[in-house]
Amino acid sequence: MIMHSKHILFNPLTVLIALDLISHMRVVSAIHARSEKEMQTTAVQSVVPITSPSSLTGSAAVSSDFNPLGPMVMCSFLPRDFLECKDPIDHDNNNTAKAVKGYGCLRFGGSTYEEVEHTEVLCTVFSDIDCYGPRTFLRDGVPCGS
Repeated sequence: MIMHSKHILFNPLTVLIALDLISHMRVVSAIHARSEKEMQTTAVQSVVPITSPSSLTGSAAVSSDFNPLGPMVMCSFLPRDFLECKDPIDHDNNNTAKAVKGYGCLRFGGSTYEEVEHTEVLCTVFSDIDCYGPRTFLRDGVPCGS
């Protein structure tokens, strides 16, 4: 009995294309696995509180269907360009007034960053801007400048 061995000859270009395809499939698989992992543990999901509608009352009730990966952004995350913010409240060195209100400025101005007092101000989102959450909120870190 005579055995014939059969050899398959591949064109070098065919081999390169096949290797490139295998490499591409590995990259796509790695990206898919990473994106699934990120979907399970997204940092935004852990810092954004989602309040159930039953814990809110009246017209202030907001649905709890917030999706941090969706197109709606939290109202409090919007830049100042989309907000109408009041000026900082001047308590004129009255510590009691600041303690009662909870925010405001005891003094204005300063030469360096460390000398300038920072406070919260009341901000409201412009009516034609869509966002998620309360449309009026306190924005922190506003300098008490003159």
